Amino acid sequence: MLMVGEQERRDRFGYALREALRKRGMSERQLAQRMEIDPRQVARWRTGKGLPDIYQTQALIAVLRVKEDLFRNPPPVPEPPAYPIEDYLLEAVDRGVAQGLSDGPPAAPVDGELAERQQLPRR
Repeated sequence: MLMVGEQERRDRFGYALREALRKRGMSERQLAQRMEIDPRQVARWRTGKGLPDIYQTQALIAVLRVKEDLFRNPPPVPEPPAYPIEDYLLEAVDRGVAQGLSDGPPAAPVDGELAERQQLPRR
């Protein structure tokens, strides 16, 4: 077993908990209700401010249906890219504008699109 510092262990646990909740489609509140604990306790675990005791860990494993090792020895938190440069590349911004996905000027209608818009029934 790899030894890590206390804060790193909390961060790893919090990330593992967030991912397990996301994959199971469960909120913190739902998890707390199923475990019959205060939702603030789950929030502390998720944010890396605390760790559950052994009984709470067993309950987490059972409720979230995960392998025991996920919470007993959480894997490292993946490092995101240092800078989201893709968000600033002009090609990506231009594609978003063309598809109506950005705050830029709207794309010009394609031939026939304007005619379709005009033929919509009015209420």
